[in-house]
Amino acid sequence: MLETKILAPDSDLFDQGYKLSYFCEGLSKYEENHLKSFERDVKVFKSLNVWYKRGVFHIEMRVPFCPECFSKFVIKNGVKERKLYFYYEGVVNTEIQTYKCKKCGNKFKTDISDVVDGNSNFTHEFKEKCIELAGLFFGSIRKIAL
Repeated sequence: MLETKILAPDSDLFDQGYKLSYFCEGLSKYEENHLKSFERDVKVFKSLNVWYKRGVFHIEMRVPFCPECFSKFVIKNGVKERKLYFYYEGVVNTEIQTYKCKKCGNKFKTDISDVVDGNSNFTHEFKEKCIELAGLFFGSIRKIAL
């Protein structure tokens, strides 16, 4: 018998990463997390670098500088773990980068006041949606959650 090779149609598959995601479950999860990080509001995260890695949302300053002496001679000094509540994703484990200034010795973390208030875990987006729903249904926040 004569054996012939049958080629898989690849006209529907556009890029190599998309092809590999069919065969490797890890790549499809990477693409999903990659899309999550880019779906966020661009205006809010203009001064921050954000990405997902292994289900953890990382936030760091794009151009780190010391808030005390405004020096750019800073080094990374670990991360601060925090749970943030986003409207579309729900509870997200987050790591916020901390820094240490080489000039004055000040320790500080990434300023995420554009995303959440100081002592709150609920994002501004989440709070706005809750207020909007409360206005639509004329009920309490607790009743809306059910």
